[in-house]
Amino acid sequence: MVVDGVEQKAYSTGALPLFSPDSRTVAYRADAGDYMSVENTRPLIVVDNIEGKAYGMVREPVFSPGGHQMVYAASTANFLAHGVGKEFMVFNGVEGKAYDSVFEVVFDSPLSFHYIAREGDNYYLVYNQIQLP
Repeated sequence: MVVDGVEQKAYSTGALPLFSPDSRTVAYRADAGDYMSVENTRPLIVVDNIEGKAYGMVREPVFSPGGHQMVYAASTANFLAHGVGKEFMVFNGVEGKAYDSVFEVVFDSPLSFHYIAREGDNYYLVYNQIQLP
């Protein structure tokens, strides 16, 4: 992949790039492991050519309306290898609370987002207010 004329690192697999609303940031899901071996996949999110932490699973990132914040779902379990584990949201590189599953993240505003989480038979609407430094 080439972004602004700069060739990015090559990965065994990758997803289509997602540009932030302000077009200043590009993010995509990639696999730093061996995609031919399910047990050795190492999916991660790459933001502006900087690799995030590798997990057992990652979903596509979602940008805030202004493009300054980003969140995505991840899990330490490798579901392709039939792993069982918890899922959590990763907001600007920081892992949130773990649940049985998380999905449907939506930014309400540039400073807040919510998602649905499942723990056992219970579903929760989880709301996050973003604290700026």
